[in-house]
Amino acid sequence: MLSITSWITSPFIATYSASKHAELVVTNAARIELKAQGTQVLGVYAGYLDTEMAAQIDSAKTNPADVSARTLEGIEAGVDHALADERAHEIWRARCSNPTELEAAMQAKWDQNKHHQRE
Repeated sequence: MLSITSWITSPFIATYSASKHAELVVTNAARIELKAQGTQVLGVYAGYLDTEMAAQIDSAKTNPADVSARTLEGIEAGVDHALADERAHEIWRARCSNPTELEAAMQAKWDQNKHHQRE
């Protein structure tokens, strides 16, 4: 299970982002290595899941059952990436169309948070 943080750098959760990005690299490498033998390696991406880990976060959350359904659909479709919720689709589009803008948005969130800490 990957995460949208596989694709972005969030300074608020930098070590989590780094671990998810490393997981993305391993997933992609495994896909390349195992393709010749017919093994499908599926990356599954989602925003916040409605689990205990994200209980304190005030944002939209995805039901884990929906992630399971998107995962099974990805396996059946034979795709490499399953985008499990709207946030994953949103970040994927931004990452593909304008990564510089996505990075600027992360910077703006950081700058806004730092400004609020000073008040």
